[in-house]
Amino acid sequence: MTAHKVGVIALVGLVAVLAASVVVLVTITPPTADQLDHDLTAVRKQIVDAQGDTVRLGGLLKVLADARLQTLQNTQAMLEQKRYSLLRFIDLKYVVSGEERPAASQAAQTAALADIKNEEKKLSEAQAKRSLYSGGLLLVMSQLNVATEELTLNQLRMKYYSLHYGLPVFAASKPRTSAEPPQGTIVKDKDAL
Repeated sequence: MTAHKVGVIALVGLVAVLAASVVVLVTITPPTADQLDHDLTAVRKQIVDAQGDTVRLGGLLKVLADARLQTLQNTQAMLEQKRYSLLRFIDLKYVVSGEERPAASQAAQTAALADIKNEEKKLSEAQAKRSLYSGGLLLVMSQLNVATEELTLNQLRMKYYSLHYGLPVFAASKPRTSAEPPQGTIVKDKDAL
């Protein structure tokens, strides 16, 4: 090979490496404070709506509204934590059981967005069904359905934000690894009394 051909091959290789690094940098761009501000504004608006529902509703509807409010407040705290870390140039890394939790893939984020779209459709259908009733048991059941769909939607949004911003959502407890024996003595029905 001539020196000219080697130089051209080296130049093409260098251009390919630079192009690949640009693609990687473009696809793995960290979130900006503006994106977080936009998401935080949306979550804060939803919190105000949820607070109104917790005051207005009672019974099981209030329990679902309270759960929705707590989910939104947790989402807000999570997003604020990420925003403050960006503003102070702190790189948040999460280690669970000695293993670092990697950022979610684009496919996982896309799947989470698809779940949100499906849930928004379910919520819209539940709201349309609720508007058919003016009172009675059917109205209450349809209101419960709407409240359940709203809670599910907010939980899916929290999942998406955690995937998008690289913040893990931890489980409250670990599942049991072995079956524990029942407490007390097992007796036949006739011996129970």
